[in-house]
Amino acid sequence: MTFAVAAMTTTRRALLQRVQKSGTPLTLAQLNAVLEQIQQALVVPGDAVVLRHFGRFEVRVRQERRYRNPVTGVYTHHLPVSFVHFKGTKSAKGR
Repeated sequence: MTFAVAAMTTTRRALLQRVQKSGTPLTLAQLNAVLEQIQQALVVPGDAVVLRHFGRFEVRVRQERRYRNPVTGVYTHHLPVSFVHFKGTKSAKGR
């Protein structure tokens, strides 16, 4: 299965259409089920889902940080935030 994903946000419908054009029979319900399983597996920082020949989804944490408002001069804190990071494989980047 080879398909290119543009360097922009891709909707589920667009992803489904690309997969179906490649000749793989896949329904929207099946795609939603796969994405739901990935989402459920990514709960705790350090959790990862690896899709061979595609990439890796990993939960990372931005540490708490302190910054100063340049207008008022007041220091405030940003709390730690968890986020999902995706890194594509070398073979997927070349497509």
